[in-house]
Amino acid sequence: MDECKPLILGPLKVAMHASALGNIPILAPLTHEQLADLAQSLQIMMFGPGEVVVQGGVADGAMYLVADGVRRCRLTLSDPR
Repeated sequence: MDECKPLILGPLKVAMHASALGNIPILAPLTHEQLADLAQSLQIMMFGPGEVVVQGGVADGAMYLVADGVRRCRLTLSDPR
């Protein structure tokens, strides 16, 4: 996983990101101020093809949004019954 890069946004960019975040159903109930705070705290992370972003059972306290590209989820069961 690449190192987090802080995203420094000016007021216009914060407003644009807050508006986009408000279109995500789970975030829709947040106020514009809350969305702006969230937008200000974004960090950009870039991942290469096939790179593992999260693993089951490992909590990292983060929420990942795919801004560009496609991610695939694979679940491996330990008991295949």
